[in-house]
Amino acid sequence: MPSPDKSLFYRALKLVSEIEEQWNKPFCSSILYLRPIVFGSRGHIIPMPSNAYEFIVLCAPFIRPYKEEGQNLLVEMHYGRTAPNGVGVAKTAANYSHTHLPNSLINKDQYDAILWLDAATHTYIEETSIANIFVETDDGVFTPNLNGNILAAYSTEDDHRQRLNMIAFSS
Repeated sequence: MPSPDKSLFYRALKLVSEIEEQWNKPFCSSILYLRPIVFGSRGHIIPMPSNAYEFIVLCAPFIRPYKEEGQNLLVEMHYGRTAPNGVGVAKTAANYSHTHLPNSLINKDQYDAILWLDAATHTYIEETSIANIFVETDDGVFTPNLNGNILAAYSTEDDHRQRLNMIAFSS
């Protein structure tokens, strides 16, 4: 699937941000969520590559779902958010759909989010419910290794971050 060229990408983000500026007024959040989306628009639903694509920018006011000062995380030992060689490494329409059941089962009074482990062994930390994770210790700031299961992000690309196979549990 082709990516939009950079000038189109930046023009679209600027335009939609300007158009939707009034959304900050009626909502209690100052965060505007922008999600660039490219999708195949060929007139079929069979699983084959499209020969036509559309580029849009989804724009919505966003209320921070978690407190800023830290979270109580439930370590998910049964379900997996990403599968080896799956779509977790890309933002796709189905990327988080299989997290709805596990998220609905957690006690919201006790936990803020889920800490997802690798789906194959449930041993290595990968990410939290909707975000990459980093851990700060006296030895530095650590993020999980980019193993092809999770999407690289600013928090995992920073040159000051150290990659680490973050082991949650040993068998």
